[in-house]
Amino acid sequence: MSIQYSRGCPFDCEFCDIIILNGHTPRTKDKPNYWQSLTLYTIGLARGVFIVDDNFIGNKRKLKEEILPAMIEWQKDKKIPFGFLTEASINLADDEELMQLMVKAGFETVFIGIESPNEESLVNVTRIRI
Repeated sequence: MSIQYSRGCPFDCEFCDIIILNGHTPRTKDKPNYWQSLTLYTIGLARGVFIVDDNFIGNKRKLKEEILPAMIEWQKDKKIPFGFLTEASINLADDEELMQLMVKAGFETVFIGIESPNEESLVNVTRIRI
């Protein structure tokens, strides 16, 4: 199942059309609207949820202070019904606190797009296994 929390991205990558379509300023759902999306649990869907944001971590402050702590608590209350996956920018790797919060909230997979004009660099990246 897919849900969306935010649109837009604060970066200006030359290869990406997200900012043309959705702008530079990440716009997020407020907590009640986001939570309404997670009512999938109440209809018996207890599987993976893909958060289809352009860049899930575009508003790190709101994620750390509001959304992820609430997701962690919700997962505990519901006995961890969902595994989450999403897309994020590579600067996620610079923020240990954010990564730990995402793991505690149930994130199992994060897609990271890596772009380079150097084909050899791209070949090497595809060989990385974590």
